[in-house]
Amino acid sequence: REMVLIDEFTHRAERAVKALEARGVAIEAGEADAVQNSRRMRLNYLIGCLGTGGGPALLDLAPQLVSAATTPTDTSDLVHRFTALNSMWSLSVWRGDFHTAATWATRLEALGTSTGDAVARHVASRIQAQTLHFIGRHADASEHAQRVLGEAWRTIPLIYNPSPVAPRVSMRVVLARVSWMQGFPERAAAMARDAMEHARTDSPISLCQAICMGAFMVAMWSGDHRWSAELSAALDDIEGQLGFDHWRRWIRRFRDVVALQSDAAPAAAAEPGFFIEAETLLSDQLATLDDRWLSAACVARVESGAVGWCAPEVLRRLGVRALGDSSSGGAARGEALLLRSLALARQHQAASWELRSATSLARHWRTRERTREACALLEPIFSRFTEGFATADLRAASVLLETL
Repeated sequence: REMVLIDEFTHRAERAVKALEARGVAIEAGEADAVQNSRRMRLNYLIGCLGTGGGPALLDLAPQLVSAATTPTDTSDLVHRFTALNSMWSLSVWRGDFHTAATWATRLEALGTSTGDAVARHVASRIQAQTLHFIGRHADASEHAQRVLGEAWRTIPLIYNPSPVAPRVSMRVVLARVSWMQGFPERAAAMARDAMEHARTDSPISLCQAICMGAFMVAMWSGDHRWSAELSAALDDIEGQLGFDHWRRWIRRFRDVVALQSDAAPAAAAEPGFFIEAETLLSDQLATLDDRWLSAACVARVESGAVGWCAPEVLRRLGVRALGDSSSGGAARGEALLLRSLALARQHQAASWELRSATSLARHWRTRERTREACALLEPIFSRFTEGFATADLRAASVLLETL
């Protein structure tokens, strides 16, 4: 029922935008009829956030949104400016530019704090939690997420936060991902399951996000193929209830991931471009699951600093790929990439990525008869883990240590 209402709401918002356009309302900054212009901005913002994460519906509004977001206003215009800042954040996330998204999130949080608006501050903290995780500041992300969950009782008016996913779900997704990054895979799996339980009382979209962004990724990173297959099947059941192509795309890609890991590759996998994913956020997830999805665009975004959370793993995969290159300089290039990956994982306090990078580097050093160095690198990292010894990464590290 809720999905039908969201679809109907979106259609009505689109009709309202067309009605404004029919009355000759322009979208350029400086439009004389500021009230009508503000209405159009809000409507497009709602359409974007409810449907695709804020992208296509906001592209043509970007200049106006920047103006509204950066021009000082009095507190009576809080919602207008809050909407503009939130819209620019959504647009940056859709583009996969989390570095820029962090700038908008910080401004959003400052606005909520300075005005004393408790709802604005609550929504800004939610956005900041997600942003901090995506730029690699996992400890700070966890702190913000816990704070939001402490106020999960708040009712949030639609104009402040048009996300169809309740904070009690989205923040548990953040905490599940962060827990895995920080080296607590069992805690991550428990939190991901908790997010799914809360999502079942929210909406199909909420459950879809809990699985796609939370449980499925934790299962795949942990090497739990049975759970990931079960989650993919659950997503298949949800697909028919979704009114938006956004999550349908994720579901179909994850179906491919499960097929590939079971050596039952879909026929389309042989076609050119199959492993090229245009949606940046989805592309980032896939790049951490299978080398074949490690696209040039994803690598470029990591190198530019646009995305942080997956950067250590992307660099590690590039390093391993370079080590397999028999051309001159391949080994040196691969080792340099692995060292970069290791340093970045430590900077992010991402113990799980650190373990992977150290395992890959130690395995390489063993082939170069640098066994003592390999053991000195890997053993202290492995010894810090207190759980998850049945996961694929910890098993691989343990086996390698025995040989060292």
